[in-house]
Amino acid sequence: MKKIILFAAIFLISHQATGALAAQSAWGSTAEMQARILSAHETIGPDQSAVQAVLQTRLAPDWHSYWRSPGEAGLPPKILWEEKSDNIASLSLSFPPPKRFKELDLTTFGYDGDVAYPLDIQLNNPGQPVHMDFILETMVCRDICLPVSIPLTLDIDAGNGADSKHLPVIKYAHEKIPSSAETPRLKIENVTITQDRVVANVFNKRGFDRTDVFIEIGEFALPAAPDFQINENDKTHAIVVMPIPQDIQDEFKNNGPDIAYQGHTIRVTVTDGRFAVEQVIDMD
Repeated sequence: MKKIILFAAIFLISHQATGALAAQSAWGSTAEMQARILSAHETIGPDQSAVQAVLQTRLAPDWHSYWRSPGEAGLPPKILWEEKSDNIASLSLSFPPPKRFKELDLTTFGYDGDVAYPLDIQLNNPGQPVHMDFILETMVCRDICLPVSIPLTLDIDAGNGADSKHLPVIKYAHEKIPSSAETPRLKIENVTITQDRVVANVFNKRGFDRTDVFIEIGEFALPAAPDFQINENDKTHAIVVMPIPQDIQDEFKNNGPDIAYQGHTIRVTVTDGRFAVEQVIDMD
């Protein structure tokens, strides 16, 4: 009887451990970075057509990686998934607001420490198992810059679609992604674009002591720090001026004189460390 009870206990513990690991990949690592995938789902439910997940990275002290628009140096992270994954139709990677870094005389944008990138994975066959076979390719820098390639695999079986223990982490990661809608605390009220600058009217209920602004024109991020002209009568409102350097202007000089940066997308991201919003302007 004791042997039967012991066997049952071992089976139960083993089963629970397998279930706990089913919603996450093993850590992949180099000396500079660790990475893994966390899934919001223990299994794929009937008719489930998408998987919510997170790419979690952990950088060694003093190392940093890059944002989707790295600035004056660096490369953005990307996930290669098409070759070996199964039952994945598309994958999109979202980026939390970055930090500013100085590399010699260059300004770059990226991350240090722990970072969580939300993943939206659409399935080819709803309700069917998913095999994720990813390669994370990115660049990390300290005194030198190095390319990093980390393989990551995760299998999610078909089942009842139960939530995993990682769901709160994944929800929190999504909350850190800049909102495209106005919020009661933080708003981009207006954006004006000329050939040599971008001017934004911003409302921040918390003031501007910790506020930063990142502006992208096409694939280029403006390197200058924002100039905040705070309303003396209302400290929650500011005009933010960002100059466009000549080399970026020159990249778009063939667009014609009618509309500056015509045919390109300009993205304005505002963050105060706690909340973040963004506005996308299509220069049609």
